[in-house]
Amino acid sequence: MTEPGLPPSYTGTGIREMFEPGQIVGDYQIVGILGSGGMGRVFRVRNLISDREEAMKVVLPDVATIPDAVDRFVREIKLQASLVHPNIR
Repeated sequence: MTEPGLPPSYTGTGIREMFEPGQIVGDYQIVGILGSGGMGRVFRVRNLISDREEAMKVVLPDVATIPDAVDRFVREIKLQASLVHPNIR
């Protein structure tokens, strides 16, 4: 099942194959996958500079071509970044 607004051909593949545990992406090392949804994947990563574990959210390639979906993806990231709670680092 796809999310409304996504192309019918969307299969949800590609990102898992693109990032594998141990792979270096910029200043981050992929540790594993935390979750996935209709718009993207969230990876557990280690920041190579700070040596801190973080999450990296990546939009799926098929979704990146849909302007409204990209805007929504960015809004979700900003909303998540604004959360303040003792259990969120």
